[in-house]
Amino acid sequence: MNKGVFDETDVLMLRKLEAVRQHFQQFDYEFRGLEACFIGNGYSYDGYTIDNRNDFEHLIKGDFVEYKKPIEYPTEFESKKVYQMSDWKGGFEQFKPGDLFTVEFAEWFLDCVPPVCFSRTFVQCGEPYSHQPDKNGNFRPTYTTLLAVKGTINDTDSIWKFCGHCFKGEHVEFRG
Repeated sequence: MNKGVFDETDVLMLRKLEAVRQHFQQFDYEFRGLEACFIGNGYSYDGYTIDNRNDFEHLIKGDFVEYKKPIEYPTEFESKKVYQMSDWKGGFEQFKPGDLFTVEFAEWFLDCVPPVCFSRTFVQCGEPYSHQPDKNGNFRPTYTTLLAVKGTINDTDSIWKFCGHCFKGEHVEFRG
């Protein structure tokens, strides 16, 4: 079998997976199968080999190794401010379509409720924001929408644009 090497992105993914597992204990069996794939193939991270469940637990809890450098999210893109999670006040009322965000926001949307639409560069929160008439007069739900303008959901330096509250699969805000 091929041996693999964990990088920081893999570790972040594993930590996120652990948080999800804690919320959904009924899926523990599936998690154990995924975990066995990593442990069984002799993966390593930062020179440490993941040989058993205990090593895996320490890795996903963050006490196996400390990052040499914390992740630094971008603060500006094309002369525009990029909002951080520390700027979040619990709603998008303080922001307007076109405002830029770090990948943390897109990840947060994926974690809070299952998305209605999702790709590596597009996220729509799975809970409708409102219901508005479309161009044919039919009322349809709108969803809080983020679109990557640089990178993908897998890139810690990616930049995401708030598109407003859009119809499913769209990234242009409903304008009444």
